[in-house]
Amino acid sequence: MPCASTSFIGLASLVLFAAVVTCGTPAANTQVGACTYNEPCCVTLNPQEPLITLMWYIDIDKKELEVSATLENNQAPINGYLAVGAGDPDAGIFTGGPDDLWVIHPPNQTESTPGRVVDCHFSMMKIREDESQDVLPDAKIWQSNGGKDFGAHFRRNLFTGDQKDVALTDRDYEVLWAYREEPTHSNRGGMRPTSMSVHSSGINFFKYQHCTTGQGHSKTSPSVAPIVAASPVAKKIPTGKGTWISGTPTKFRLDWEVQPDGETIQFVMTGKTRGWVSFGWNPTSYSMRGCDKYTGWYTGGTGVLIDSYSRGHDTPSDDQSLGGTLDTTGATFSANSTHTIISFKRKLVTNDRYDHDVTNQTVSLLWALGENGGTMEWNPGNEPSYDEHQYYGGGGVRFLDEDLPPASNCTGGRGHGSYSNSDGSYILSWALSADNTSMVFDMVAKTTGWVSFGINEICSMGSADKVTGWVSGGALTILDTWATGYTVPSVDTSAGGTNDIQSATGTENSTHTHIRWTRLLDTGDAKDYKLYDHWYSLMWAVGTSDGTSPTSYSQHSTKGYGCQTVNFLGCSGAAPSTSTSTSTSLLTSTSQAVSVPCTSSGIGSWMSPNQAFILSWVVSPDKLSITFSMTGRTTGWVSMGLNSQCSMTSADKVVGWVDSGGALTIMDAYSTGYTVPPLDTSMGGTSDITATSGTQNTTHTTLTWTRNLITGDSYDVDITDSILSVMWAVGTADGNSPTDYSMHGSQSSGGYGCTQINFLSDCTSISYSSPASEPQQVSSAVIQSSSAACDISTANGMWEASNGMFTLIWAMTNDSTAMRFTMIGKTLGWISVGFNTRYAMDRADKYVGWVQSGVVTLLDASCKGRNIPDEDTSLGGTDDCLNVNGYENSTHTVISFTRLLDTGDSHDFTLTNTVIWLLWAWSSSDGISPTNYATHGMSSGTSYGGTQINLFSCSQQPPSSALFLFPVIQNPGQGLAATLALFIVLCSLVFWLKKGVGAGVPHKAVAPETLKASKDVEMEAVGASKKDKKKKKKAPSVEDAGSGCCSGGGFCNKRVYGMWSLGGIIVCVLYALLNIAWGVFWVWAWPTDWESKPAELLESAARVLGHMVSANMLIAVLPATRNSLLVVLLGESFERTVAFHRWLGRWTLFLLLSHVGLFLGSRGIDVIWSSGALVISQVFGAVGLLSCLGLNIFSLDILRRKVFNFFYYTHLFFIGPFFVFAGLHNEAFLPFAYAAAAIYGLDRIFRVVWGTIPRKATEVVSLPDGVMRVRWPKHPLRRYNAAQYIFLNFPQLDLFEWHPFTLSSAPRERQCEVNIKSLGNHTATLLKRASTLKNLWVRADGPYGCLQVQMKTYPIVVLIAGGIGVTPMMSIMRDIFGVIDANGDNIPGSSGRVQCVYFHWGIRSMEQYSWFSHDFEYIRTIVNNAGEGIGHGEGHCPALRLSFHVSGSISPAPDGSAVPEPS
Repeated sequence: MPCASTSFIGLASLVLFAAVVTCGTPAANTQVGACTYNEPCCVTLNPQEPLITLMWYIDIDKKELEVSATLENNQAPINGYLAVGAGDPDAGIFTGGPDDLWVIHPPNQTESTPGRVVDCHFSMMKIREDESQDVLPDAKIWQSNGGKDFGAHFRRNLFTGDQKDVALTDRDYEVLWAYREEPTHSNRGGMRPTSMSVHSSGINFFKYQHCTTGQGHSKTSPSVAPIVAASPVAKKIPTGKGTWISGTPTKFRLDWEVQPDGETIQFVMTGKTRGWVSFGWNPTSYSMRGCDKYTGWYTGGTGVLIDSYSRGHDTPSDDQSLGGTLDTTGATFSANSTHTIISFKRKLVTNDRYDHDVTNQTVSLLWALGENGGTMEWNPGNEPSYDEHQYYGGGGVRFLDEDLPPASNCTGGRGHGSYSNSDGSYILSWALSADNTSMVFDMVAKTTGWVSFGINEICSMGSADKVTGWVSGGALTILDTWATGYTVPSVDTSAGGTNDIQSATGTENSTHTHIRWTRLLDTGDAKDYKLYDHWYSLMWAVGTSDGTSPTSYSQHSTKGYGCQTVNFLGCSGAAPSTSTSTSTSLLTSTSQAVSVPCTSSGIGSWMSPNQAFILSWVVSPDKLSITFSMTGRTTGWVSMGLNSQCSMTSADKVVGWVDSGGALTIMDAYSTGYTVPPLDTSMGGTSDITATSGTQNTTHTTLTWTRNLITGDSYDVDITDSILSVMWAVGTADGNSPTDYSMHGSQSSGGYGCTQINFLSDCTSISYSSPASEPQQVSSAVIQSSSAACDISTANGMWEASNGMFTLIWAMTNDSTAMRFTMIGKTLGWISVGFNTRYAMDRADKYVGWVQSGVVTLLDASCKGRNIPDEDTSLGGTDDCLNVNGYENSTHTVISFTRLLDTGDSHDFTLTNTVIWLLWAWSSSDGISPTNYATHGMSSGTSYGGTQINLFSCSQQPPSSALFLFPVIQNPGQGLAATLALFIVLCSLVFWLKKGVGAGVPHKAVAPETLKASKDVEMEAVGASKKDKKKKKKAPSVEDAGSGCCSGGGFCNKRVYGMWSLGGIIVCVLYALLNIAWGVFWVWAWPTDWESKPAELLESAARVLGHMVSANMLIAVLPATRNSLLVVLLGESFERTVAFHRWLGRWTLFLLLSHVGLFLGSRGIDVIWSSGALVISQVFGAVGLLSCLGLNIFSLDILRRKVFNFFYYTHLFFIGPFFVFAGLHNEAFLPFAYAAAAIYGLDRIFRVVWGTIPRKATEVVSLPDGVMRVRWPKHPLRRYNAAQYIFLNFPQLDLFEWHPFTLSSAPRERQCEVNIKSLGNHTATLLKRASTLKNLWVRADGPYGCLQVQMKTYPIVVLIAGGIGVTPMMSIMRDIFGVIDANGDNIPGSSGRVQCVYFHWGIRSMEQYSWFSHDFEYIRTIVNNAGEGIGHGEGHCPALRLSFHVSGSISPAPDGSAVPEPS
């Protein structure tokens, strides 16, 4: 059906008006006035055929609009609809501005559909249904004249809080109308009307032309009374006198008094200013828009007063310029040095559309003061001119005395009630004391921070009476405060008031805070509101943390507050059903509990999520009796029952109603089944309810009674300190007799429900579906719980997955032969539950279902392997699902069914009193057919899991894996990652133990005669004379120095290709074998029916490879980080581990391609892409595959080495999409993605910490042959070793370009040193720019790298270098022999067990020798004076042989340095 998604509910509604009045085109003498119950307003929207008319009035509380719309005299029956509504002319009708349409569908006899009124809006030239339906449910639709005439009576709130609705205020609106003759079935796409128009003149729903009798349409519904004018009644003369004062310091005061004629009121406004002063009021909101304003000033002995109307935050326009009238009289003005006073009179009802009537309703008062007066030349009809306000404020005020009903008229539910916000995270309940002098409040909120409750005349923090408290360390802090605005309220005692909170208690657990207190109805404190039979605005708020003092606590969040109109002493005992809350409950139906504020003192209340039923109770002080008050949103019968389970059988029931004459019928009954319960007295019992009373208004019925906790009647349930099942129900009509009343409605219509309550102590509500009943609507409290709950005696219970996505509720039938199950999934797709003896799909008994367009599909199936289960009927079994029903709303799918404990079907699991595996799964999409729906874990938007549980006792065991040896490992990816982590830990232990032991074990010693300290320096020069060559002495070779003295690891470290050593290749092969081993093991661990379905083997292998891809991508990230755990634990350097990163990337791509190939081979590409639910998952997987291909292609050596920046940024470009789309493809990838992101993020944090802050270079020196030396202070927190490298950025050159350079400095030096040779664009530019900079700044990330051998444990060290490659060798030389740093300080060396050092350096010319000539001179000095103990630090000074091989000219360098002659 168009513009409707819910069926019409035939609730009993108000009789809107009392006698017939017709509404046509208003006559010329039609009176214009307020649209009230006694004088409704009318307008003819279409005077042609069909005749379309609209009648309405605003209720006395000015909260609701009552409407009667009719379409008459059409030439053919209307099977389509009639639409009327309001549009905001300032926002642009039909152009995106708010326009509110109320669409009336007449009854359709052909399709047997009832009539209904639907809340819609106009968008893209179509009428479309609002997500939030704000037409109240008691609408009445009539039809006559063969369907050619029809209409409806309905109500809606003036303010609904829905952005798609127009908020109706006292101003003009465009009235829209449309109709369509033929039916339309375009629900999602909207409806196009046959005809549509906008009424030519603006209409004010608050005041317009009154209806006239005897004109307009002549037909009305025979069963529904239309809008009428009431009979004349004696007019009461209004009275009213009062004062309103702004907060401290007082800036504004308003006094008023109704004059003796009862038609005029005098206002006196006083402002602390010599400028202008203004006040006004808005009856519908605390807003300038739609405010009736009076502004004036007194300057130079002349006063100005402007009667104006505000349309926003601009200067209000005077009424006359808008087409209204100026209605102030008798204005007087006075002023002194500090204040301006203006007095004037006006009629209570001016009949000016730009004036608000003065009534006894609470309105929002707005005041303002200006520093200067306005323009004195102002004349009526011209735009007034005055400066912007300097001070402003407001609050709630009532100008006329309120005509209150006497308290004796309120019985039954008076003074008992509760309020809950939509998701149950805040609950307030209240109970009037027995002496009717005080009120007990209970406040429960889902927070461990502060909680607050306040009352005001309007939903505003200005002039609000607030109570705020929190529990910290078991201690309660509770404050009686007064709010003056949107800041922390002031404690009453600090503002001259008193603390009126009594008997306060508070508790807190891990999730909720509960505070209780008592206060007098009339405290006598000006900072407290008096509680009487009056509607207040209840304001609530919660904070996330406790306060630190009475004046210091955090502000609530954007979702941590709300407002609701309540009457604490009203007859209904509950908040009105027409809430102005803008939030939406999790589930829209009624049968589950929100959190129950039960307390040890026996006072509490419970309300169904849709507020259709409220129960409150008070246990007597002697703990012998209990008083109940139940309120149902109905004018029919109301019922409450007690039982040990949610079942009508053996239930203790109380049923009653209040008829139209006010007579009460209430019965103590006992239910024996799903029929009308017989009275206790008719079965030999007694009636044990006393002190009965009841009331009824136009929407609610409230019944109150008292009974003993223990009655002694076998037909009553004893009320003890234990949880009872509480069943409630409401009927649409009163009963005819105690044994004759109609059955309640369905659960989906809010007709009944069940919860669990302990009336005598703290409790948690546990709700579940009763056997053979419709599925329960489950509230957020149930959805969010995380534990199993059972009634062991009846085998009833509930279990919820830890992620809150799936809930299973079960209950044993009365004959103990079957169980009723209710599956609840947080999805709009399919949901499933299964049973097995192990955590495996193979041979599991599965139940899979979904709800599509209101139709429930439930499959009784059996699993063979991990494919889509086969229906039992297709395997020769039977379908054993009984009483199947279900529904879905905007967030959840709920399906209920009953099955026998032992079905006799070999494909079903027999349920016994033992622990079994409960398997669950869900998908975001419905199934296409019983054999075609998305497979969980293989598609995005799916989830699955399991637990071990006994359905009879609820005893749980933690979920375990199919791998009994690895109980925490759930897939092969986790197994591979866990194995590798264990391997790394073991290797790190071996590495550190070896390092510690090896440090004390010297290598083979060398004969002493070969280690004599030498002063000879050997030089070999290409092209030197024969004489020079004859002088050359032969240096001992490495072989001569001792066997293996500098081997550094032997066989495994031999290079095979590039950076790859033989040991590295062995590691890679072993790692690949580990992958294969885990894969084979898991293919075996996941049972498959290989014999009958060979394709399952391929699919199982594809699934295993998918998990292995996840783990390998995580592992590949480890060696790619500079601050890797591999460096810390294994002592491997980054430049060596990064080679494994490249190899792992290619290995992962191989696994990924294999995963795709096997998956295609098992299912075929046609099957995959024809399965609509799988398509989106495969699209995500394809994007992930392409991203992985991009990662590997653009990281090939030829690109990485030639254009590094291009490689780097393409790597970053592809890595993000790969991780994102792989996670969307299968959620099992997400934990690995999160771990990889954490590892990489931690590395980046370290690098930012080390390299963000630039340091000023202490030395920048240009050296011969294009070399520059740079020194800067070391980072005090970094640890340095010899021959390391560091990444440097020179921000003055390029803020984002980093390059690695080898450190020449020794570990003990206080400054870092690098020697940079101009070899490329970056270094050439750096050397050129550095020469022109006065100060050079350096950002350093590092150091990184390490020597592959423990050099100082060897007796002989051989160092060989060429050209600028000498820099790491100089770091080693300085470390062993020492150095004079830049400050001239002697930094001693540390040689360990080194006995001799051979240093060979090949250079092109003597210019290169000059780079480190000073170091060589110093080292030679240290060696030559070794016998005297000069210069060297730890240990002895090793022998040294220096060899310089000059391939070019051996002429002295420009600085005069030359290789010294041998001495």
